[in-house]
Amino acid sequence: MALSIMLLNARSVLKLLGGEPDAMVQLAMRIANGDLKDTDTSKSVPGSLQAALQNMTTNLRSLIGNIVAKGRSLTATSRSNTSISGPLLRWSPSLSVGLESIDSQHKTLVDMINELHQKMNGDASHTAIGSVLGKLIDYTDTHFKNEEKLFAEYDYEHKDVHMEIHRKLVAQLVDFQKQYNTGKADISLELMEFLKDWLVDHIKKTDMKYGPFLKSKGVA
Repeated sequence: MALSIMLLNARSVLKLLGGEPDAMVQLAMRIANGDLKDTDTSKSVPGSLQAALQNMTTNLRSLIGNIVAKGRSLTATSRSNTSISGPLLRWSPSLSVGLESIDSQHKTLVDMINELHQKMNGDASHTAIGSVLGKLIDYTDTHFKNEEKLFAEYDYEHKDVHMEIHRKLVAQLVDFQKQYNTGKADISLELMEFLKDWLVDHIKKTDMKYGPFLKSKGVA
């Protein structure tokens, strides 16, 4: 009699489990370890622990799939929101210092900043972006030296202050280039906005001051 009761109790427990205890332990361990592969639910007893664990596996797999899909969607939306279509900076008469030779160089800087921005938005390779960045830095340095040559030739009153501003920007750009080349930094919208704002601010607030002076000296 006692044996019969034990067998009935055992069967009841197995029915509630939906399978052998060892199998339940293995299934639980698989879930705990992140193994959410499809499981055969045809053999599970409805309402049993095994069925519940298998349903949990299916639901977790679906939940993770939704999270991944949502993450990809948010990434795409973020890129769309942070990228600016078309040129980052456009040349306008308000940026002219009244000297064609200097304006021409400033226009080239505008074009190079836009090219760097285009490479960044176009998912260009690290090497391709680095090449454009290097050209921008080299041309910026050349432009500054051309200005400073005119300052020295005509003894521009504010040349020392202006040249110090040049040195600081070139140092910033070279330092960033080193970080970029070693993988410690990347081209970002923040950097592009900095370059754009710096160039516009520098032309309007600093370069505009020497325009009339150099023009009075016959510089065109």
